[in-house]
Amino acid sequence: MRRVWTLLLSLCLVAAVGCAGGQDAPPRLADQVRTGADTEAGPGVGVTSFDGTLEFEHLSGVVRGGINRLALVGDGTGEVSFGVDDPIAVTVSDDELASIAQALAAVDLGAIADEASDGAVPDDGELYRFAHDGTQVEVPVTDAPPELQTLADRLTAVIDANEPA
Repeated sequence: MRRVWTLLLSLCLVAAVGCAGGQDAPPRLADQVRTGADTEAGPGVGVTSFDGTLEFEHLSGVVRGGINRLALVGDGTGEVSFGVDDPIAVTVSDDELASIAQALAAVDLGAIADEASDGAVPDDGELYRFAHDGTQVEVPVTDAPPELQTLADRLTAVIDANEPA
């Protein structure tokens, strides 16, 4: 009987030390997911809008109609279209606009356009198209540089938020 009590007391002691051991709880999974926003100042930090119109297309055999389009003006207004459906008027929030403007400022579309391949994309491949300030970029999704992918993710979020049910 003494062994049972010793064992129970030991387990209680281990549990008490484990719960109050002074260690912080592990971070939640949601806090570990990278959002693409860096804490260090870098290109685009502090930018809240952009000049002209930013056009974005995501082409894929997977999405409805094969192509989703967004044309967004620097004031936060624009149009989204899905496949051959009629465009839907959209307005993004100030925070969304600032996030998109910062991502756009961090991307050198001209340099990416100069490095882009001849546009040979398999029929079943996904493709991003960007156009802004006289520069057009067409790049396979799998070849998008990280800063371009960040911009694509932010623009895709606007498209997804406005897709009809």
